[in-house]
Amino acid sequence: MTYETGLDLTEPSSSWSRIADLPWRRPSVIERIELGCGGYVTNRSYCDPGTLLRDPDALARWQNGLDEAGLVVSGLAVHGAPLSPNRTLAAEHTMDSRRACELAALSGTRRITLLAGLPEARAGDSTPCWIVTADPEENVDLLEATAPGTPGRRAWNFRTVGGA
Repeated sequence: MTYETGLDLTEPSSSWSRIADLPWRRPSVIERIELGCGGYVTNRSYCDPGTLLRDPDALARWQNGLDEAGLVVSGLAVHGAPLSPNRTLAAEHTMDSRRACELAALSGTRRITLLAGLPEARAGDSTPCWIVTADPEENVDLLEATAPGTPGRRAWNFRTVGGA
């Protein structure tokens, strides 16, 4: 049985802004990478589906850079919230997911990792129905409102264990 070592690059480092800047090359222990390319991943310098889908030359340069680095894309990551009650955010993240699917088809990438986000509890609600962490950032205010003084704690834990 053979094992391959991969790396998740969903938030690119400021010192490695392009595939060519990555500090490892073949031979390396890193063989596969998961690239963040949508949703809350705002630094898309490693993989910007909008640009890569629009510009065949950019796509070719991107694929050549991966080949030169000896890296295989194990997956494209869209860590977003297409189910969010915030319709603008949901539409943006849905489009990011679709672009990632198109890029995966063009590049031969067989996996996409997606986060769906949280829908509203009932039609018309403006906040997600079940917030359990302060990530993404907009959840901090909502957690503070439901569990005062405990941003980042699970609201359900505060209610069941801490009482309220």
